Amino acid sequence: MHLKWEILFFIIGAVARNIWYVSNSEKPRGTKDIDFGVYISTVKQYNKLRAELKRKYGYTESSINAFCLLTKTESKLTYYHLVR
Repeated sequence: MHLKWEILFFIIGAVARNIWYVSNSEKPRGTKDIDFGVYISTVKQYNKLRAELKRKYGYTESSINAFCLLTKTESKLTYYHLVR
């Protein structure tokens, strides 16, 4: 997915752990998702990103979590905005 803004992101969760495991000769454990941390510096940029994911890529609102968007297959995209 190509977005118009430069956004800092990093891999977190089980995939990040498995990358560390493999680089240290440990056996990785199974996971079915990839978690990303994303740094968005302004509310305006946050709202634009959210709108583009919905408009251009078909994400929809979750009825139970205001910080979650769903893919067409109902996979979750959960995000939390942090105030710095």
